[in-house]
Amino acid sequence: MQQEKRNLYMASLLSHIDDLIKHSDRYRNHADGISAYFETDVGLVDDEIRNIFLGLDSDFKDENSHHLSRIIQFVQSMLYGFQPSTSQSTNKHHNKNQAQPLEPIFNHLHGNHHQTFYQPTTLLGKNQLPLPQNEKNTVSAKLYDEILAQLKTDIAQNRSSPGFENRLLNSLEQLTSYIQHTDKRASSDVSFFIRSKLTAALSLSIYDYLQANHPSPSQLTSQTFSELEDEDCFMLVTLDFSGIQTFIYTITSKGALKGLRARSFYLDILMEVANDDLLEQLNLSRSNLLYAGGGTSYLIAANTAENRQAVEAFCKMWNDWLMSLFDTDLYLAAGVAECSPNQLLDMPSGEYQDIFMRLSNAISTNKLHRYSIDSLRSLNDRPLGKHIKECKICQTLKQLDSDERCPVCADLINMSEPIMNSDLFAVSTDLNARDSVPLPNNRVLIGIKDTDFANARKTAAVQRLYSKKPTYQTAYPISFYGVSDYHSSALFSDLISHSKGIKRLAVLRGDVDNMGQAFIRGFDDEEQRLVKIGGFTKLAKIAMLSHQLSEFFNKQLNYILEHGRFHLDGSTEERPRQATVVYSGGDDFFIVGAWHDVIGIAVDLHEEFKKYTIGTLTFSAGIALFKEKYPIAAMAEISGRLEDMAKGNSGDDFEKQSVCLFEAKHTYQWDVFINDVLNDKFKFIQDYFTRLKDESHKDEDKLHKDEDETKAFMSAVYRLYGLLDYTEERINIVRFAYSIARMDPGDKASDKMKKAYETFKQRMYQMCRDRKEAAQLQTALLLYIYLNRKQ
Repeated sequence: MQQEKRNLYMASLLSHIDDLIKHSDRYRNHADGISAYFETDVGLVDDEIRNIFLGLDSDFKDENSHHLSRIIQFVQSMLYGFQPSTSQSTNKHHNKNQAQPLEPIFNHLHGNHHQTFYQPTTLLGKNQLPLPQNEKNTVSAKLYDEILAQLKTDIAQNRSSPGFENRLLNSLEQLTSYIQHTDKRASSDVSFFIRSKLTAALSLSIYDYLQANHPSPSQLTSQTFSELEDEDCFMLVTLDFSGIQTFIYTITSKGALKGLRARSFYLDILMEVANDDLLEQLNLSRSNLLYAGGGTSYLIAANTAENRQAVEAFCKMWNDWLMSLFDTDLYLAAGVAECSPNQLLDMPSGEYQDIFMRLSNAISTNKLHRYSIDSLRSLNDRPLGKHIKECKICQTLKQLDSDERCPVCADLINMSEPIMNSDLFAVSTDLNARDSVPLPNNRVLIGIKDTDFANARKTAAVQRLYSKKPTYQTAYPISFYGVSDYHSSALFSDLISHSKGIKRLAVLRGDVDNMGQAFIRGFDDEEQRLVKIGGFTKLAKIAMLSHQLSEFFNKQLNYILEHGRFHLDGSTEERPRQATVVYSGGDDFFIVGAWHDVIGIAVDLHEEFKKYTIGTLTFSAGIALFKEKYPIAAMAEISGRLEDMAKGNSGDDFEKQSVCLFEAKHTYQWDVFINDVLNDKFKFIQDYFTRLKDESHKDEDKLHKDEDETKAFMSAVYRLYGLLDYTEERINIVRFAYSIARMDPGDKASDKMKKAYETFKQRMYQMCRDRKEAAQLQTALLLYIYLNRKQ
């Protein structure tokens, strides 16, 4: 990034810093100018940046003001829908006690009007995200002091490093993701970080557009900026990987879990590298990456011929490389949509939706016309020598190793251990590096432990770093990526061995319901309200929503699995789950684990997601059980079908927001499953059967018969379960009642046991006569059977 553009990036990203300064005790004496804070406290003395900051205090219509300042002012005005601005002088003397807590973006999603707030905080040193709360706490000046002090340290330590742009962005994310911006025009549910990030992204895009069309700063008149509002100066770019599911699940049973995680991680990193490579070619920063998750990303850039050519060349290079390694199994599709600032702001209404419809159509067209004639010819004309065979894992035709694996599959297996245990990964040009996987442009990815980095960088030609730790310090360009990497084991057999009762592995697949509608139409009602009062635009709200969802499925998911709460056995102890996250993207997830823990994970995820989104979003999920050697592709297909069944569930007052366990008949809306199946019927039969067993064990003469009695008892439970399939036939209701009668504890039982049996008998009989109650009871009995089976 050239120096002038780098100065614009820094100034635009920090252009709202006065909002933090004026609420701080320690730094508020600098409220007369942003530049004073940077010069006096940060020690950042740069004439160009000082002039940009000073220009922000000038009137936007002042054509003698710094041209970069005017770009930033134009973008700031755009983010408020070009509403009239309150002057800096009006805002700079705000009382420090006027700082208000950030409201969740979910408060007004889908026409809701919740009144919840976040506890003001930073994310430094935290492994759990704040949850919405009813209490509205004021933001202390001390917190602003801490934010500004840490920002000062981060800038001082990293401003001369090659990756400073990404570090500064990450620093603001860690410090201000839960701080509200207090401009009178600002929407109270868009964070300081999102506003700063968008200001930088749009400023860089406008800069490039003006450089291509109005290269002389003297040409930037007020009329120029006014005309920009309706010019197609922006270009939204979407990248979309095809073939993800097939690639991940194409794997042999041996070392299956390691292989799943390795392939999933590899795709995540490929997406990160693709995003960074394209941003690098467009001469932009990661602030211009609006969304990334689930194999899809959205970027914003200037609508110039040079950028369009760069996107086209980038995709051709990547797809040539993908074809050389994976044939046609993986493909990177791209779509481009030009738009004006007003269209991006949904003015007039419907324009924003149209942009994404055009992007979707462009992606679909690209996928239908993937390859040129030359590409197809090269694919079909490959020589097949005697050493070219089909890889036993991915089925591509390559020269194989002694284990009949192609080079990529062998590399992924060798890389599986570093993937599980490393927090730092290097993009290197050292093609001979051990335990590496290939990347485009003659590069590889290497996993590095923190303690080994000093030695690794001496031998590996490091180009870029990726870190899971947002506080990692290095002089190299670095990108921080969020990922849910929770794992209790790398082996299916270990997970199965921890299962209670039946020894089975469970797969949990889930996906947020109606996510596309939330992004496109989720704030339509709120937008009409904000137009009247001059609030933040839909663009800022969508950016905030995507950021919060990514945070949940990356960071919060780890915390939920580390602190398992719901347990089928009735335990109230928080403990880590026996499970492993295969992938967790922007709005979906795939988790494997001990079957009883996966049931608990599903419940915990639902409850936490409901709190996190205040019930404005839901997800549906499928849960399937398997033996260890079951084919991976079949596991994915079956659990995917169950997820589809859950999404197909509907009632008078709901659709989707359901879970399907094991087969179609065990499909329930989440609240029904948790409240009626688990907390009511399952608990009811578990409590009674436990009491019945305890009563039986009091008789010392029967202790030697325990095994036989247990078999007989479980046979009776199985019989009850089977009869509930046919309760519409009267004879089976009679059989069900007879089976319950045979469970009578007898005359020798205690009075408490006799009374408990009468309650049990009456309740079971009532439930079997009601179709919904009988179905829920059958699911509860099945869970009990699984929890008490020996194998």
